[in-house]
Amino acid sequence: MKFITISGVDKSGKTTLIKELMEATDYKHYVVDRDPSNYQALNFIRKRIKRNDTKEYTEFIRFLRHNVDIAVLLVVDEKIAKKRFKESNEPKLPGKYNFADHQDLIIKYFKKVGYRKEIVINTSDIEVEECVKIITDKLEEMREKDANR
Repeated sequence: MKFITISGVDKSGKTTLIKELMEATDYKHYVVDRDPSNYQALNFIRKRIKRNDTKEYTEFIRFLRHNVDIAVLLVVDEKIAKKRFKESNEPKLPGKYNFADHQDLIIKYFKKVGYRKEIVINTSDIEVEECVKIITDKLEEMREKDANR
């Protein structure tokens, strides 16, 4: 069993990918929607925190860096995200929200963690099946490596 996180802005495809990945792997892995860097970026944007380097957060990302097997970051073009919001009939996000700034912060915080295995996928022009294949190929590569030890 592997520990996998899937992060990204709203409408980047996290929920869809998690569902398809869980089915494709027969629910053998522990998959988390959004890693803490995702929440840290949102908290910073919403001004719930004034700085991004709290002692607790720093300790937590140190733990994650060594315990997450694969960290996946989904990015998406703003036009596509807006289209997905409209298609899903979801309301706009409350308050001032700058999509590009939010996505940039998520990328920054995600990269700052320094996961051992990171996969970044732009979901703008790729089907969910291709995303699943990218991840399952990495899982297979890891399995083969473990078997050869």
